[in-house]
Amino acid sequence: MEAEKQKTESEAEHLQRAAFYTAAEQACQRLEKRLKKHVEKAQPYFEQKEAFNKVRRRELRISQLKKGLKDNTEIAFILQENVLL
Repeated sequence: MEAEKQKTESEAEHLQRAAFYTAAEQACQRLEKRLKKHVEKAQPYFEQKEAFNKVRRRELRISQLKKGLKDNTEIAFILQENVLL
């Protein structure tokens, strides 16, 4: 009896969750359809933003490498002076 009760409750919960999922999926499809033109219009902005961010990351990396090179050059110069002394 207990197993049948659990099975019935599980089936009811499954049906409830399936209905909720279906409703959410339909709402998502309606939004996609309604906002499709807006998304297409905004796409170039996000592509340009991503390109800008990529350039910015490269600039930061170059800056870090230059700083590291400068620091290493200074250290090498100091070590060379100490060796010559």
